[in-house]
This record gives sequence, structure tokens and C-alpha cells, in this order.
Amino acid sequence: KYRNVSAILLRLKINGTMKAILLDCGEGTYFQMCRRFGRLGTNKIVRDELSLIWISHMHADHHLGLLKILVERKGLDDKLSIVAPRAMLPFLREFEGTDNRIRNMYAFACCNFD
Repeated sequence: KYRNVSAILLRLKINGTMKAILLDCGEGTYFQMCRRFGRLGTNKIVRDELSLIWISHMHADHHLGLLKILVERKGLDDKLSIVAPRAMLPFLREFEGTDNRIRNMYAFACCNFD
């Protein structure tokens, strides 16, 4: 059996173009998408459609999949918008220090819910 992760993919057709956002992005989100859409379909969504990831809170099961999504977008000119609690930014910066594949790959907006 597969363990489901905390992530909801919302895909919308806007003016004839598919757009996607992720509500949370738990560990394994990318591979859950691969099981549903196949590797090519997932890459199309992640690279062509996905424009925003919203992280509800800082529990690992809600954000650890974010890094894989960012790495899969390497080489794109457009930045992925990330809306998350303030504590997410040091996590992303720490990862950038060890793996520069996500450097300049996102635009961060703080959204605390407390």
C-alpha cells in the first residue's frame, strides 16, 4: 500500500491554459503525482502548470516534498510562488546552502496563521 501525503493538487483551466497550485506538499508528493499522472504527466504539471505552493504549517508532513518539486523545476526562468509560514524561509535558505539547484527558483511570501 502507498502512504498518502498531505498535498492537494488543484488544476484549473484559465483562458484555455491549464494552471495548477499545490495546497501543502508533504514528503513524496512528487512521486504520488507520478503514480497518478505518470512521470511525463507529472513533469508537465510541475514544469508548465504549477505556479504556486501554499504551505499551511511547518509540520514535516506538510512541506518536505517542496524541495523535490523545486529541484524538478531546475532550469526554468519563471519562479514558483511559495506562500508559507515565516519559519519556512530559513529552511529553504539552509537547503540552498547545501544544494544550489533551488537557488533563485522561488518567490517567497510569508503567511502566518497564528
